[in-house]
Amino acid sequence: MKLPALPVRTGVLALLLLAGACSTKAGSTPSNGPWQLLGTIFAKEKSVVGAPVPNARLTLTSGNEIKGTATTDAAGHYAFEPLQAGEFVLTISAPGFANLTPAVRLDRDMRADFAIEKP
Repeated sequence: MKLPALPVRTGVLALLLLAGACSTKAGSTPSNGPWQLLGTIFAKEKSVVGAPVPNARLTLTSGNEIKGTATTDAAGHYAFEPLQAGEFVLTISAPGFANLTPAVRLDRDMRADFAIEKP
C-alpha cells in the first residue's frame, strides 16, 4: 500500500512530534554520571591526518583542578577513568607535536578523536 505524500509543513510537524516523543521523560533530570571519555589521537601533517600517536599524554582539568589523566597506547587509544558530568579543558601533548587544548563538555559517554599537528 502506498502512503500519500505529506505536504512539507505536515512532514516537519510529524518529525518534531516524533522527536518530542523520543526525548527524556518530563520532570526527569539528566544524570551526573559517571561517564566514559575515550577515543584515539592521530598525527596531522600538512592537513593530512595520518597514523595514531602512541604515548600521548592527556590531562583533563576543570578550573585549576586535574580531574583525570590518560596516556595513549600503541594504537593511539586513550580512556579516562569514569568521570562526573562537567565542562573541562583537555590538554593533549606528545613529543614532536604541538599541544592541543580543546574544551570538552561531558554529559554522556563520549568518544572523541583528535589530530595533533607537527610544528
